[in-house]
Amino acid sequence: MDVGSVASSLVPSTQNENVSIVNNSGGNSGASESPLPPAILRSLGDRSYDKRKNAALEIEALIKSLQENTDTDRICSVIAMLGQDFATSTNANHRKGGLIGLAATAIGLMSDISLYLDALLPPVLHCLDDPESRVRYY
Repeated sequence: MDVGSVASSLVPSTQNENVSIVNNSGGNSGASESPLPPAILRSLGDRSYDKRKNAALEIEALIKSLQENTDTDRICSVIAMLGQDFATSTNANHRKGGLIGLAATAIGLMSDISLYLDALLPPVLHCLDDPESRVRYY
C-alpha cells in the first residue's frame, strides 16, 4: 500500500463497527486546522530525543482523552498528520518524530487500535525502508 493513498482528510465509517479511511477530495485542511497544538508539532520535529519523547507523551494523553470522548474524526486527523507531514518528511528528525508520535497514538488507543490499523501501518512500513539507518531502527 502506498503512503500517498492514505487520505488527506479522514472520515470514519462505523459500518461493521470498524473505522475505515475514506478519501475526501473535496478539500484539503489548512495548517490553521491542525489537530495538534503548535508546541507539540515543534517538539516532534526537534533534534533532541527528549523533546520528541515529551511531545509523544502529550500526544498519547491527547489520544486517550479523544478516545474517551469518542472523537474519531480528530483521532483520524492526528494519524493522518503524523503519517503525511512527519513520517514521510524529507527531514530525518521529523520522520523519527512521526514514528514516535504514531507509537504514542497506538499506545493511547489501547484496545481500540484495531479500528485504526489501516491508517497507522502504512507510514510505519514506509519508514522501515528509510535510507537513514537511525530512522529504520527507531
